[in-house]
Amino acid sequence: MTVNSKFTYVSQAHDYNRSGVDVMDEDWDTLIILDACRYDIFAEHHDLPGKLESRISRGGGTVEFLRGNFRDRELPDTVYVTATPQISRLQSELNVEFHDIVDVWTDRWDNDIQNVPPDEMTDAARDALEKYPNKRLIIHYNQPHGPFLGPTAEELVIGPNREADPSLLEFLTYELKHDLVTAEDWRAALRETFEIVHDYVAELLEEIDGKTVVTADHGEMLGERGSPIPISYCGHQIGIHHDALVKVPWLVYESGDRREIESGEKTESGSQDYADQSVGERLRDLGYMN
Repeated sequence: MTVNSKFTYVSQAHDYNRSGVDVMDEDWDTLIILDACRYDIFAEHHDLPGKLESRISRGGGTVEFLRGNFRDRELPDTVYVTATPQISRLQSELNVEFHDIVDVWTDRWDNDIQNVPPDEMTDAARDALEKYPNKRLIIHYNQPHGPFLGPTAEELVIGPNREADPSLLEFLTYELKHDLVTAEDWRAALRETFEIVHDYVAELLEEIDGKTVVTADHGEMLGERGSPIPISYCGHQIGIHHDALVKVPWLVYESGDRREIESGEKTESGSQDYADQSVGERLRDLGYMN
């Protein structure tokens, strides 16, 4: 494991990583976001067509990524298809106008895995591609962000010691803090989750024309040490701009003709205001809120 001994903390004057790339200024027709996907895990375990590069993200977490790329912008040529409720949570602060926001988490959430399954997210992406043939599409998967999928996750968090109340990710974090789960366990669970979502992304790429980029909003720390307190950390947190968090994959794949992108008025379904309880419950499942 490569260990970087330095954190970079966000300046109090800024609330996202100003050194990161503005994804909306990049050239793409479809932007596929894999939440919390480290560059090294992507590079070592992907088998997707295209050219892999890297970029520096504007966030060490999803909130920073959203602030840095979308706040106070009018994007009438773009549709955001999302498995994460963070845009709804930050709706007032972000003040962003997409042509539409497709909140997949509202009707395709699986309570057993406490997340939107990648197959459901892929189906929602297909629906959006058909419905919006002349828009830029952002497709934001929750995986490989926890709760993790795969055999390691099942072994770690599905067992007699887990109470019913904590979310799966909260439980795994508790186990890590009490030395019941190692950073290597966390890496294995993240990798297996990536491998599962990877296969669905591979299917989707076969069906998308134009220029597609596969990237991440941020990465994940897996035992790297920070300063000034030299402790190992697993997970991610806004305000920390360690390489493990802000260096993200940027895979460029072109197939068929480019889409003719057109602007359009905001739809009635975009930027809906959901009850705080609904958003909070989903974010808690994802490990964001108590």
